[in-house]
Amino acid sequence: MRQGLFEVFGTGKLGLKADDLNQYSDLVASVGMSIPEGIVIATGIFDQLAEQVKFEESPEEIEKHECPNFLLPINSDVLDRMEIGKPYAIRSSALSEQGGTGIYKSTFFSPTGDKTEDLKNLWHCELAVYASEFTQDAKLWRSRKNAPIGMAILIQPVIGFRFEDNFLPALAGTAYTSYNGLPTIRAVIGLGTQAVNGGGIIYNCPSDHVLHFQREMWEQEEADAILQSGEIGQTHTHYPEIFGEIAHGFETFNGIFEKLAQPQKQGDFYLEWAIADGKVSVVQLATYEDRLAGDVTFDSSNYFLLMKGSDVLHSGRATCKCIVYVHEWSLEISQVVEHLNETIKDYLLIVPQDALSQLADIHIHGHRLAFRHFSNALAVVEKQRAYTSRQSLMLAQIGQSRADHSSGMGASHFSQLCDRTNILFIGGEFDATPLFVLPGGMDYRNGIGITIWDVGAEIVVDASKEEGFVYTSKLAKKCDYSLYQLQDWSDALRSAANSMGDSEDQTMANHFYAVHYAIAADDNPVGFDPFKLDETVVAEFGGKEGIAESLRVVIANGEQFVSEDAWSGGLKGYLEELLTHLA
Repeated sequence: MRQGLFEVFGTGKLGLKADDLNQYSDLVASVGMSIPEGIVIATGIFDQLAEQVKFEESPEEIEKHECPNFLLPINSDVLDRMEIGKPYAIRSSALSEQGGTGIYKSTFFSPTGDKTEDLKNLWHCELAVYASEFTQDAKLWRSRKNAPIGMAILIQPVIGFRFEDNFLPALAGTAYTSYNGLPTIRAVIGLGTQAVNGGGIIYNCPSDHVLHFQREMWEQEEADAILQSGEIGQTHTHYPEIFGEIAHGFETFNGIFEKLAQPQKQGDFYLEWAIADGKVSVVQLATYEDRLAGDVTFDSSNYFLLMKGSDVLHSGRATCKCIVYVHEWSLEISQVVEHLNETIKDYLLIVPQDALSQLADIHIHGHRLAFRHFSNALAVVEKQRAYTSRQSLMLAQIGQSRADHSSGMGASHFSQLCDRTNILFIGGEFDATPLFVLPGGMDYRNGIGITIWDVGAEIVVDASKEEGFVYTSKLAKKCDYSLYQLQDWSDALRSAANSMGDSEDQTMANHFYAVHYAIAADDNPVGFDPFKLDETVVAEFGGKEGIAESLRVVIANGEQFVSEDAWSGGLKGYLEELLTHLA
């Protein structure tokens, strides 16, 4: 069945991405651009798959699933409509996203004419896209947008030309009718994947001369292209054939700015585009809100300026309830940050520049900063650091390559993660010492390099001026005992109770267990009260009188059973204070 630009298979919805392309196809055509026609496999197929495939399994297990019988004839019809040897984009069209989120996966597929093999490969491409609806990032995205689960598959021919064993457009990228008040185009050679990932060259007006334009594009030595296998690879760009295509597309590229001005009568838009044969094709289109700063003034008399940066994304002001500072980035730390993001709301996250770099994913996929790490934050700050050429070489030689975003790359990397949200971003070099002299800093457990302050922060960003500021409250909340201290001490009490065994008085062990379960019941470090006990546990162990009795037993015998580090490191004093609070 035909719906607008697309031949639709299955029942259900087309997803927001396909809906937008259909809705604005006449507008796009009216300004001299075109949208490639294609195929949509509607959301009803996704619903059926979700009942049969356990998408929460590992990618290796998911790939073992064979194409179900209800999808196989559809894929056979899809193949019959494809041209052998021509590459096609297999993209998500979810019910929760209009594009540009960086949350969902796209794949590429080239039919070979071997139908059995083609059906297998097409299914694996579709499966990878469907699976992206079940990632933690996608779940958090739907929660933030209050959107339902569900996904259609959008299939479109890739725009471009064949060069040796590669297929690529001359130019591609992203565009905004208005971004920080200006028309903005990010351009790359080849597939637009690098532009979506924050690469390429940004233009706010037409390039003044074709040679100047070619020299700028020449800086991109590698272009993303589709290989004969149908997978994305890279090709060197310094070939006469490629630069001939760029020169041929120069006037067409400059003409995009005039075309962007006309749709603004209906609002602002985000586009993904490609140029081939002197024509502009729009492969993705969605409405977009240009977030200008507005009035961001506030009473700063009780705040100090922690940092100022020019590498910014989005505009506005955010009032954060606490600060989470990440000293270094590793797989273990990324998992802790993800957990904290589930626990804390409306906070400021400060991360090192390695977290946003693609270097983080080289050894362990999924290690890099992602939406699941900051979806509940109001702002993210990247602490940048510049390295000399000698330092970079020395680090690389010992296998410790480091990112360097000091030239303003942080916002470009971050834009692919949350360009469709209002989370503010500032990147810059700054001295964090004033933050660490504030009272109340809570170091995370077990030597994990994370410190948390239960202190307010005001974040002010004006992207049109390329300015961002972080103001930290001077009124830090000091607490003699942190959540993480109590969690360590709680573990020490449990270990003591476990060590008693059958040879000790079981009644005494139960007293140690009672205190272990009662303290550190809250998992949120913000507004943490060290003397607040788990009421359910208190009731289970005889109420306040029962817990008080357990405390007296532990205080009297703790030195004998609890590790010296914990007992002399503050646990005894804390238990004595807790007993006083219960009185």
